[in-house]
Amino acid sequence: KGARVVSFNSNYPGEAQNEGAGWDVSSLVAGVSGGAPEDLPVWCTGTGAPFPHIAVIELPKAMWLTTFVFNNFIIDEQAYPGISARGLRLEMSTTGPHAGYETVASFDLERNQNNQEVRIIPRQARWVKIVITSNWGNPTWTELGQLSAYDDGSRPGDMAGQLKQSGATEIYGIYFDFAAATLRPESRQTLEEIATLLRNDAALQFIVEGHTDDRGDAAANLALSEARAQAVCRALADMGIAASRLEAVGYGESRPISSNDHTIGRAQNRRVTLRVKQAG
Repeated sequence: KGARVVSFNSNYPGEAQNEGAGWDVSSLVAGVSGGAPEDLPVWCTGTGAPFPHIAVIELPKAMWLTTFVFNNFIIDEQAYPGISARGLRLEMSTTGPHAGYETVASFDLERNQNNQEVRIIPRQARWVKIVITSNWGNPTWTELGQLSAYDDGSRPGDMAGQLKQSGATEIYGIYFDFAAATLRPESRQTLEEIATLLRNDAALQFIVEGHTDDRGDAAANLALSEARAQAVCRALADMGIAASRLEAVGYGESRPISSNDHTIGRAQNRRVTLRVKQAG
């Protein structure tokens, strides 16, 4: 609430911002909720404008952010195939709208899908830069729907302390492709943190638990959660951790830690849990 677009490099129908126009860059933070997917506003880039397409969003104050939600159902796909945004990069700054940015995530959006949630390592930001690096093939325009961002309360550096205190911790810095078990490159920092814990304590062993929200088929969610846990174990093994020190378990939607009735709760439930494996 209170976010606004403060700069951009491409806009339709003209290069000036025109709030209220059907395809204006202000649609990224229009704040519209509910309604059919085709009724949600979208940002359309200028005709023939080259990549990357950039928009900078200013928040009302510096805020902790952990989760972004992208809407990429584009009704114009019917008449203009491939117009949906594909490659995205997220950058964040606390310095100013034109300086101090650090990349926090790079990923592909699914074509014509809403409610695509992307987790980042928790951090503060006052300015968020949305960088569209590709679309699904349209040579003339690119469109992206409104987005939102949330804070689930997790903070960086909590992992070791939580494991020591309770023997388990929820990991939110591990990212997968949408509805898949393929790890994204931006997971590397968190995986390295886990690997460091294991390198520093030769007796330490972990159970890696995968969890999902309750959307979709329960059996498919169970299989996905197990596949994601296995992917984490494989990645750690590739980093030199003995596979015998890791165990993958999937629980699907059966162990929620929040309500599945709202976006933030679903984001919290879709997670990886790291649990210390007891000897014996």
